[in-house]
Amino acid sequence: MTDSTIKIYNARYSKLMKLLDFIAVNLFIFAYLKYFFVEPSTASLFLGIIYSLIFIRANEHFQLYSGQFKGQYLKKLTKLFFSVSISGLLSFLLFVSAELLLNNHASTNAVRLAEIIVLCSIAIFISMFLIRVISSRYFFKSRLKVAILGITPAGLAIEQALFKEYTHDGIDITFFEDRAVQRDSRLLSIDKKGNSRDLLALAKAGEIDEVYIALPMVAQQRIRQFLNEFSDTTVDVFLVPDLFSYSSHISQLRMFGNIQTISIFTSPF
Repeated sequence: MTDSTIKIYNARYSKLMKLLDFIAVNLFIFAYLKYFFVEPSTASLFLGIIYSLIFIRANEHFQLYSGQFKGQYLKKLTKLFFSVSISGLLSFLLFVSAELLLNNHASTNAVRLAEIIVLCSIAIFISMFLIRVISSRYFFKSRLKVAILGITPAGLAIEQALFKEYTHDGIDITFFEDRAVQRDSRLLSIDKKGNSRDLLALAKAGEIDEVYIALPMVAQQRIRQFLNEFSDTTVDVFLVPDLFSYSSHISQLRMFGNIQTISIFTSPF
């Protein structure tokens, strides 16, 4: 398994940040129109909703709701700039297009509308950056404590993916393993902090934030046992399947009702 097969999406605070973004964007546009342009109308409310929804979707695309913000200011700042720019441009085009379709002509001054969106985008860009800096510094944990159960290729892959998403200063990763001997030479250099009993004790003591179970899928009984034991703790538990180690052709997941399937081979036709 390579680290490119695993992508980390941290949803610990994503819903809260999306809600804050939606409220903040609409408030900025409402305040600007009220105090600097005209009285807010249904059209201006529509503009705020369009902008905020596009902004949230763009942030999801650039993974601004995943991982940490602290220590990655330049990287996140660049992504936020592109997100705001895309949101402003698409909002302008959609608003003008909607007016043309409904009225057969643009009743809004396009230049004035562009000016409003640009100025609002600048305010949104600055405020969103400051909100994320302040929240990451004072409200969210500055260092995430992660435990990986299983010194396996899957465990090594999830470690590399986590370090890629976070900085080394933003996450503390430790390995736990019950087996004493490793057969894979790539795993011999990995230090283990203890066994599964030690990990369970740390989890119950609240010293671990997230646990990734990276055991071979053939160890179904042990996996079920660990899932049952960790259900009595407050940690977030994730299962890392090692299916990718059996085939490099896995390309997508599909849902049929409540059943999840993994694509192994697909026809090009």
